[in-house]
Amino acid sequence: MAATTASAAADNLLNRRGSTDGIIIAEAIAQYRTQIDELKAACADMVPSDPPEPYDDLFFLRFLLTYKGSVAEALAIVRRTITWRLENADVLKRIREGTGGPLYDEKVSLYSVSSLHGSTVDGNHPVFIIRTGLTDVKLILDVAKPEEFLTWAIMQREQYFAVCDAATRRTGRLVKAFIINDFRGARISWSLIDSRIMKISGSAGREGDLYYPQLLAATVVVNAPSVALSFAFGIFRSFLPDNTQKLMLLCPAANASKPDISKCPFASKLLDPNDVPTFLGGKCVCPASSKWKGGKGDIGKVLEDRGKTTTYRWVARDSVGGCVRGVDNRRQKPLAKDEPLQLKVD
Repeated sequence: MAATTASAAADNLLNRRGSTDGIIIAEAIAQYRTQIDELKAACADMVPSDPPEPYDDLFFLRFLLTYKGSVAEALAIVRRTITWRLENADVLKRIREGTGGPLYDEKVSLYSVSSLHGSTVDGNHPVFIIRTGLTDVKLILDVAKPEEFLTWAIMQREQYFAVCDAATRRTGRLVKAFIINDFRGARISWSLIDSRIMKISGSAGREGDLYYPQLLAATVVVNAPSVALSFAFGIFRSFLPDNTQKLMLLCPAANASKPDISKCPFASKLLDPNDVPTFLGGKCVCPASSKWKGGKGDIGKVLEDRGKTTTYRWVARDSVGGCVRGVDNRRQKPLAKDEPLQLKVD
């Protein structure tokens, strides 16, 4: 399945008012009231009297939106999700509170360059940036077992979910995450089609879609692989679940690091150039002490509150400043074995 172009996707995401306003939660709950009550009743035997998080109307609504109101299709997935969340309640709670990371974070995050960075131009959705070109996955698999990397990859979505859920509850509209996946610096390597990486990516995508419905608005690929890498990249993408592929958008800009980001329709229509990192062609250079770039409007308030409580973060060693985990915006090559990120607990 081919990825959608960023231009068409950006147009679809913007409504007539030039906004990415999400579904109004109160209206959607009213529409699915009967189905929500059916799901609640069918899962009542699983939810403890004092649950570690709310299994409320909004929780069940996300599944019904995904399965178009079908209780029969959603039920097994909802029960599976509740089981998984209860089994991992302590870890997920620490992730939501910003006091810890996913399981095996002490291994995977040594060489993983990704973080939250502001919001869409209308302030309606948070933006997360992954600098894939700086991440040597084979290096991660030297320190983490494939099953550990998979567990980490699934749980990492809780970081996205924590921000989106808080913003959804604050705004009363369904807030989703935008992911920018930057391949600048990616080397011509068969690591993209390493069987272990394919299996992890496919499984993480499938499991993540099940446990976190209605979480992602889009994944925008910028600085896509050159012709020499396109074959490997195409094979890699084919292992991703259909829903993940549908949400994957390709930015047509040949090199998004140039000052004119209008070549990437997604960036020009949905992002403020002042909030876009310089390595993506914007103007933002975060200081080394920054946990992340703030957002606008209600999203900004959510990020501000989260920033005040977050005590757990990974940053580059001897950072001179950078928008994603303190890694220098000018860097164009993957982290080396002797350049791991370091954990800071405030």
